[in-house]
Amino acid sequence: MKILQALKQSSLALDLYAFATAKVYGMKSTTAISWKAMHAQFSGDYSSIYDFRKKALKHLRVIRTLYPDFKYTLERGRIIIWPSRTSVIPMTKRD
Repeated sequence: MKILQALKQSSLALDLYAFATAKVYGMKSTTAISWKAMHAQFSGDYSSIYDFRKKALKHLRVIRTLYPDFKYTLERGRIIIWPSRTSVIPMTKRD
């Protein structure tokens, strides 16, 4: 809840956080995602990939401080997401 409160001023930040924690759930190996693909998925207000990437990186740095288990690296033209613990505790199955 603390993370959502901290990110609530930006829909992009909330979307990136939800994407990050969902993406790493059950992840076994790294996943590379191009900025072009990220732009297509999240870019409601950003006409250029450059502008989107700049704003997304700003939010990802904040997300990483709030969710330190989220691991990613940057390569030319893409973001690499590493297997990490999810930020949300998975529910256990009930009998």
